[in-house]
Amino acid sequence: AAFVGEENLYREKLRPTTWPEALPLEQETHFLALSVGNCNISWGWYNGPGDTDGNKYNLCMAWSTPHISAESIKTRGATSVLASHISTKVAEALFDAGIGSKEAAETAATKRTSYLFTVYIISSNLVQAETQAERAAYLMKELPFRVFFLQPNDFYTMGQGRYPGMGLDGMAAARGASTLYGSPALVLDGGTCGTYTAVDKNGHIAGGGIGLGVMRKCLAVTSIMNNAVGYQEVWDRIRELVNANTKVDIFARDTCSAVAVQVIQDLTLTGRNLIKDYFDTMGYMKPEVQASGGPSSEGQKKAAKSKPKPKICVTGGDASILVKLLDRDAPYLPDAAPSKYDYDIFPDPTLSLLGVAAALKNKACDLADKRQDERCSVTRLLIGKRIVDDD
Repeated sequence: AAFVGEENLYREKLRPTTWPEALPLEQETHFLALSVGNCNISWGWYNGPGDTDGNKYNLCMAWSTPHISAESIKTRGATSVLASHISTKVAEALFDAGIGSKEAAETAATKRTSYLFTVYIISSNLVQAETQAERAAYLMKELPFRVFFLQPNDFYTMGQGRYPGMGLDGMAAARGASTLYGSPALVLDGGTCGTYTAVDKNGHIAGGGIGLGVMRKCLAVTSIMNNAVGYQEVWDRIRELVNANTKVDIFARDTCSAVAVQVIQDLTLTGRNLIKDYFDTMGYMKPEVQASGGPSSEGQKKAAKSKPKPKICVTGGDASILVKLLDRDAPYLPDAAPSKYDYDIFPDPTLSLLGVAAALKNKACDLADKRQDERCSVTRLLIGKRIVDDD
């Protein structure tokens, strides 16, 4: 189970953003954001408006933790659990001497340039993630923190392509990718649900799709086979086959491999078709290939060498698997020819956190009546990961 105990315990009603109230306070040198997924929580530590080094709203540290269990809050207390989920550096900033207690938080607050500290939360649409978001807010309810739940319009309005029910985490990742790498952009999420979101050349949501993640595919197939083979065994076989970096024999000779190669084919062929359709639709064609498919001029070829390849970002727990399968020259299927489009595909676990930074920076600029060309780009200063056990 992702968390233990009564699911309705230790939950705080989330406070939606209203502007300009929800912006970080001018004196704050740092603020915190949480992106709550279906299996874990991603945390981001940012430079605030009070930063004097010109790095306002930049993500400077990120890490991941398991979900928050009701049992841990019951036995250890909310503030102690919060301290165990944040990095050592952040704990030292939020708690005097890094000790996770209400008193230590009060003492640390008196030493900061801003007594109040701002926290932002986003989550996926699944009930389990929403419960975790409310539980995270509960950890902070007695501390001198302002906790806000970011809203869909903070990332994209309906006029910018958002559709009803679109997940906040997906919108945040799309915003992060388009801000960091430019538009158009394509984000694949290899999480519990396998999703993709496309951003058009104007920076608007073009659309996306939702399906089963890799582990859920394995579970779905093995469950209807009366558990003739376990889904974890199939998942391990998929990783073994992919990490071998060789062609996969699609005519398997055992049940576990038979399920594994079918999942690999499904992911590879569906994913490559998606990438082709994305480039066809967005018109982001590789410069040295003409629309007719014929040879290009020498001038076009020279221009192609200097033009950066379009980038496809992959996030979620299964990102490393998807990146290998969807690499342009992936060797896994015997008849999978290289894509006619040249692109870079890579994992980026911080996209939703970067999207939070971009949304807040844009909101601050809008409220300050800044011109579009005066907006600072959102970059990463330092990305780290710290996994905290929630015993």
